[in-house]
Amino acid sequence: MVTDSARALHAGNRTLFSTEAPRFDFVSPLAEGADQLAAEVALQLGYRMHTVLPFESNEYRRDMAGEAAAARFDDFLPRSDTRLELPGDRSNEPEAYAMAGRATVAHCDLLIAIWDGLKARGRGGTAEVVEVAIARGTPVIHLPPGPKEEPKLLWAAFDPVVDTSGVDPMSERPLDVAHVNQMLTAILLPP
Repeated sequence: MVTDSARALHAGNRTLFSTEAPRFDFVSPLAEGADQLAAEVALQLGYRMHTVLPFESNEYRRDMAGEAAAARFDDFLPRSDTRLELPGDRSNEPEAYAMAGRATVAHCDLLIAIWDGLKARGRGGTAEVVEVAIARGTPVIHLPPGPKEEPKLLWAAFDPVVDTSGVDPMSERPLDVAHVNQMLTAILLPP
């Protein structure tokens, strides 16, 4: 939906953009599970991949629980257009993961989070990354892991008074074409 909406926005506003086709980038730490699944989808859609790792790549590879995840990680690394290996320290792993989350948010215009919606229960997890994105004013597509809850678009700028102090129910919208278009128009077009 986001890719199609961004392409339509580009096509409808050609005088505001380069004549080249829009470029889409995917930024991820490539953690086992949802990160790796999302990376596969992004590459299938033609996105360029940029990797942000909390440690040097061989050190981070040790965090993959199984050989299948490690093999996928090994497959993704050479397919990344760029790789940022942060100087994380094993003596403070949560801070290393938090740093990777902050760097991921700093390099994205839109965060997609597969997340249970609960508050952070420790450093460096998805909830903390979502909080960083919202505080920074970065839109978040929230995909709940279970089938009962609908996906949402979280973005403080939907409201007349921008509140980046946390996840506010007033800043939640359904993940639909109208709200994605509203968000993309605001972040991609000049005021």
